Amino acid sequence: MTAAGVSGSQYIVGTQNASPVDILRPLSVVANAGATIIANQRANLTIPEVGTVTTSQWLTSEADPLTAAQPVVGSLSLSPKIAGSVINYDRQLDLQNPALEQFLRLHLVRTAAAALDEAALQGSGVSGEPQGLTNTPDVTAQSGTALAWTGILAMQKACAAANGAPTAWIAGTSAQEVLQGREKAAGSGYIWNDQGIAGIKAFATTSAPTDALFCGPWDHLVVALWGSGPQITINPFASFNTGGLAMRVLLAADVGFLSRRAFARSTSIT
Repeated sequence: MTAAGVSGSQYIVGTQNASPVDILRPLSVVANAGATIIANQRANLTIPEVGTVTTSQWLTSEADPLTAAQPVVGSLSLSPKIAGSVINYDRQLDLQNPALEQFLRLHLVRTAAAALDEAALQGSGVSGEPQGLTNTPDVTAQSGTALAWTGILAMQKACAAANGAPTAWIAGTSAQEVLQGREKAAGSGYIWNDQGIAGIKAFATTSAPTDALFCGPWDHLVVALWGSGPQITINPFASFNTGGLAMRVLLAADVGFLSRRAFARSTSIT
């Protein structure tokens, strides 16, 4: 008997499902940048966050009393938003290409990962779409007009001023092209080089606005997933009379940002 199957032995081989995090990380830019992924949710999710911190005070003497001060606490509320894709395909194609199902599954998971990245980076927050970094209030904005090294440093400074440290840069493809061809100063190297930007890893993706650049502590981006992440279902009766099939992916997810002032964005980069 073998795992590949002799006398039906393939039916007693155990199968372990990969976690949603493991499925998305190789395919999602925001997951690669370090986003916090909370999987297998059932109810709506509320995460408390401190808006204004309590400060300490130094006492003139040991007998001086402390002045009471309370932090201002808010919350980040996440609820499932649904994205999906469906592919119709022919029975004969399925019969003649044994690898078709695996190909379509991977393609649909990639589609779901791209939709998640797009939601996190530029989601509108309306019509069932999560609100992405482009449209999130309180994020530091840096002018993209002739964005130069001083603007990059200003974006880093804004993160540091909110007690955050950029863990990655994420850009659109046009912004990447501009910054890879723009020097910090004459003869001092390019803004975006093989080491990323300012020594911090950088990613380019078509899921971001093409002329935008983002930075921040990406572990403060919370990605909540309901259920088992991207869920793929095959309908063998999509077109019963012709034997047509359909494969569908559904993703129930939401995104939100803690410490929003620790993120910076630059748009319309020229």
